[in-house]
Amino acid sequence: DPTLNTYFNLTPTPGTISPGASMVKIPTDSDSIYILRGTNGTDFWKYSISNNTYTTLTGAPRAPGNGSKLTYPG
Repeated sequence: DPTLNTYFNLTPTPGTISPGASMVKIPTDSDSIYILRGTNGTDFWKYSISNNTYTTLTGAPRAPGNGSKLTYPG
């Protein structure tokens, strides 16, 4: 919490993050961060900031390679 200058632990990701992982914050969705797991799998998650929880989304068609990135066209 930047206002209180304090830290707290977030819920760990549902799987191990690996090279090729990427995260994106979409400006029109103020509560979510989208996360692509990386080379360990095709997993794709939506993290809720307010609830400190993950939702599993439809996975990528194949595992991303090193240097993969999620982007938002906006």
